[in-house]
Amino acid sequence: MKGLRYTICGLMLLEIGIGTPTIAAERSEFHFKAPITAVEESVVPVRLPLSREIIAETNRGFSDLRLFDDLGTEIPYCVYTQRQPKLTDKTIQWKVIDYHHTEGTQTIRLERQKGDGAIRDLILSTKDRDFNKSAEIYTSFSLQSWKLIATNSFFDFSSQINLRKTTIKLPATDARYLKVILKDNASPIHLGEDIRLRYKDLEFTLSGSMVGEIKIDGFTSNLVRSKPEHPVFDST
Repeated sequence: MKGLRYTICGLMLLEIGIGTPTIAAERSEFHFKAPITAVEESVVPVRLPLSREIIAETNRGFSDLRLFDDLGTEIPYCVYTQRQPKLTDKTIQWKVIDYHHTEGTQTIRLERQKGDGAIRDLILSTKDRDFNKSAEIYTSFSLQSWKLIATNSFFDFSSQINLRKTTIKLPATDARYLKVILKDNASPIHLGEDIRLRYKDLEFTLSGSMVGEIKIDGFTSNLVRSKPEHPVFDST
């Protein structure tokens, strides 16, 4: 609990006492006390923050919290919950600056604006179905040298089963350029007009020739979520 005492300069020093929750209690009955400097003396309600130490010592719902003035008299109070701000994703769009295709391999170089912040994934946008592509993802700050940061897969078997993956998680990076190299994950087996693809223990027989180059509509990324700049208390 906090007890109020008035200083010469007119500030309020609060003292919190915490113990067994009862309807009334003496200041000496509480095992924890904490002084807090408030605002100047006022005849209207005053808003005061509770420190993390005070919050940690109280029961859930603050049932054992009491506020005292300098005469040991309890003072009424209300506790207002302060919620953590919800962090939302911010998505950026990559610009394709170079594309090259050879037999079974697609190489795409991407660029984004300066100052966007660190990214945490890469999302492929395509309307194509029935593909299984390994992906190597490289970063660069100058287009002169490249560093491999992730190897993973993009795939789609939606004509046979609800199984599609077009997002690859990346270690956080603020590089301005990406290079993505896509290759067929496995050599397809032709069965007449059909093609057989394998993914782990699953095997699919696909009609047509949806193996090889896929049509890419674009790439996007989610930025790494940043922490709030101001301290957040559980309650005040």
